[in-house]
Amino acid sequence: MQINSGNDADKYGFNNNDTINAAKEINLLSNLHLEGIMMIPPLMKLNEEYRSIFKKTKQIQLEIYNCGIKNCINISMGMSRDYHMAIEEGATHVRIGTALFGSRT
Repeated sequence: MQINSGNDADKYGFNNNDTINAAKEINLLSNLHLEGIMMIPPLMKLNEEYRSIFKKTKQIQLEIYNCGIKNCINISMGMSRDYHMAIEEGATHVRIGTALFGSRT
């Protein structure tokens, strides 16, 4: 489930206020199992404000888990430039394509 925890107008996903209710609705669907959330942070300076977006994402994952959706244990957040910070804040999956394959042309 993609969330827009950074409230970035250029990114997609559920906003912070709708995420828990959407997760509960998804959980009611018999053929879907919500195993985690993912987010892409806004493009901004890597600082404590940026880190707070990862912290908020982890908090949302825990809220989903604690409301009874015990399959929701994964968080995909962090890319090549910020994956260290994302892991420190609870990422279970990171996307490091640029670090592996170089910049897109």
